[in-house]
Amino acid sequence: MTRAHLRPGSPEWEELCQRCARCCYEKLEYCGEIFYTASPCPHLDESTQRCRVYSNRTVEQPDCAALTPEIIAMGVLPQGCPYRRFAPDSPLPKISSELPDEIRRQLNLDL
Repeated sequence: MTRAHLRPGSPEWEELCQRCARCCYEKLEYCGEIFYTASPCPHLDESTQRCRVYSNRTVEQPDCAALTPEIIAMGVLPQGCPYRRFAPDSPLPKISSELPDEIRRQLNLDL
């Protein structure tokens, strides 16, 4: 199946997911870059790496964004994620420990 045939939300699109769950961790945007935190979404079952409310996730967790090529291009997915093929030149997210200490203190992140 080619990229043109994959529609976000379709069964074929959903099958691309490898269940790493990195996209289910809270993210911060700072100076145009995306940073992952160590805090998972409250709906993530960390033992199965699956969302407990997946079919209704964008209602249950309004900050949850359904993956689209536009969202992927923002740089929210880690290296190796199969969805990155839809935006191969998108930036890679960083981890919150790479934020300046002053910003981490303001955001109450563990130093």
